[in-house]
Amino acid sequence: MRIHHEIAFRALRPVLPGAGRRPRTIFVIGCMRSGSSMLSHVLIANDGIAGYGESHVHYTDPRSISELGYWIFRFGGRLPRRDIYMLDKVLHRSHMPHPERVVPWCDPKFVFMLRRPEGNIVSLARLFYDGAPPDEAKLAHAADYYINRLGEICAFIGALPAGLPCLTVRYDSLVAHPQEDLGRLTAFLGLRQPLSEQYRLTSTTGKWGVGDGSENIRSGRILRREAAAQDAPDIPRLDEARAAHDRVTALLQARGGRP
Repeated sequence: MRIHHEIAFRALRPVLPGAGRRPRTIFVIGCMRSGSSMLSHVLIANDGIAGYGESHVHYTDPRSISELGYWIFRFGGRLPRRDIYMLDKVLHRSHMPHPERVVPWCDPKFVFMLRRPEGNIVSLARLFYDGAPPDEAKLAHAADYYINRLGEICAFIGALPAGLPCLTVRYDSLVAHPQEDLGRLTAFLGLRQPLSEQYRLTSTTGKWGVGDGSENIRSGRILRREAAAQDAPDIPRLDEARAAHDRVTALLQARGGRP
């Protein structure tokens, strides 16, 4: 933290979540370009959830939970109350290298956002190369990242204590038939107000580093579309990417992550 944030954090810490209590917390776990920003916006539009996107908090000690509360207050505009969830999305292993250690510090629920490799890899290639048309080399780089990240997610799932609440949300299903997935998510979180396809824009919407920087996220709603074609032979290592996706799916199914 910069010095002015450290001073403000210390002053606020007695009233921040994590100071003497285990706050309810939602962690959205996924890969870049998997739809996690869209899902986060849908969640924080609900009165029962406070957040703003990707906080980049490193969850290494109990202070990190209070730090999340501080950033939500700073960028989300409200101090999380006892009766609502805090939300963060975690897309990099370095931000939560030992997820099992987080459990005693808060009351967590994990939502895993998965996108099939065909669409995810193409989107990653465009992100990595500033929107340039993806050629074979760019797609190979994106495929390597995707396969590695899903391997990290497998290890993440394996480290979670048995019985810990988790749910799988699939991008391709969410954008094709959102009401079904939003209903499952509403029930999983026990929200009084149903989740909606519509969401409000925030001061951090569209800012790279916090989430999706493309124009789509500024639409204020889930943009309905049909799932991408499953056959994409021009993507290098596609069979490996599909296998990585299937391994994550199997692990989550074994934990009850998807009915």
